[in-house]
Amino acid sequence: MRPEPGNAHQTGRRGDEMPRRVELLRRRRVFDDFFRVDKLRLRFERYDGSMSPAIDRLVFLRHDAVAAVLWNRDRERLVLVEQFRPATYDRGPGWMLELPAGLLDTDEPADVTMKREIREETGYAVAEVEELFTFYPSPGASTERLTLYYAEAGNGDRADAGGGADPGEDLRVVEWSLDEIRAGLRDGRLADGKTVIAAQWLFGRDLGRTEGSA
Repeated sequence: MRPEPGNAHQTGRRGDEMPRRVELLRRRRVFDDFFRVDKLRLRFERYDGSMSPAIDRLVFLRHDAVAAVLWNRDRERLVLVEQFRPATYDRGPGWMLELPAGLLDTDEPADVTMKREIREETGYAVAEVEELFTFYPSPGASTERLTLYYAEAGNGDRADAGGGADPGEDLRVVEWSLDEIRAGLRDGRLADGKTVIAAQWLFGRDLGRTEGSA
């Protein structure tokens, strides 16, 4: 439940276990469409224990989301999807390589949503997904939290070509080896934040396996 204006809200802990206080003075919806934006006036507890002056901040309200590190164990490749992202067009590249992902905008359990999105976007049918961790992709502006999952599939698990179930989607499935992922990070072809995080997780897992077998 979000805090209501006029109420002090206590959340989180610092390293010294001191509580952090936030006083929400006003909250107003300034944009309400596919995305929503609220304008907040608030004060927050500073590190010296005093309260800050009243400040105004815009908060971009987003549903939480899920994304999958989908590994093709037969080909030893990461399964990605490429699609047009208008927000990246002006600065490039416009078409982004990403993990299969989706929003949690219904009452469907997160793991069920993840398996469904994998099937719709990539064509792979996976029986299990393993939850890895949850993070804020853009904490300076957005409420969205993203939970990253790991799943494996074989060539025989691909039921169809994928491409997305939404009529407005046009997805191309791409499978990259670890070497191709490294090259994509260096030359900028791999620029989506969640996918960069997933790549680093994959590299760490691969390094651990290499050291364990040495």
